[in-house]
Amino acid sequence: MTAHTTRKAVSTVALALALCIGGLAVLVYPGWEASLSEPVGLMLAMGCAWGWAAGTLYMKWARIQGDLLAITFWQIVIGIAAFLIGYLVFVGPPTYQPLQWRTWGGLLFNGILGTGIAYFIWFSIIGRLSTAAASLGTLANPVVGVIGAAILLGDRPTGSDIIGFALIFGAAACVIIPRRKALPPPQA
Repeated sequence: MTAHTTRKAVSTVALALALCIGGLAVLVYPGWEASLSEPVGLMLAMGCAWGWAAGTLYMKWARIQGDLLAITFWQIVIGIAAFLIGYLVFVGPPTYQPLQWRTWGGLLFNGILGTGIAYFIWFSIIGRLSTAAASLGTLANPVVGVIGAAILLGDRPTGSDIIGFALIFGAAACVIIPRRKALPPPQA
């Protein structure tokens, strides 16, 4: 890889990062005042984001060899332990109440699909793509959430939602399109 190619790749990733930050800022801004009124929640969310980023970088750096399901299992166990400690510190001991079937269904859905399968897919992705491409791909999550809310709940995306989506998709395109062009053409 030449110095020019390296500079071009770095500038493309920097542009993607700037677009991504801009898109997230546009999406988050309407609820920013409410977040500032609860600084503990904001700090915990930021801590989770930094922890996720650090974990992704570590996984790419360490190149841990092993079964993805085993790695996923242990990361979830560590996450549950951290959650329980945080819960006890900030909320106190849990109170037990009977749960409705919808609650059980939500727990199973989030536990199996939202966590288990999602982690398995995530580790497969970071094993195959660059950290930048994998991380920017996760930024489609708010887009999926808003589209899901529009379909299932009848919510209407706002103008800032659409601008934020466009910036996020632009960020993903900055990382993914140059990579596709760099691939060798298929042989006949």
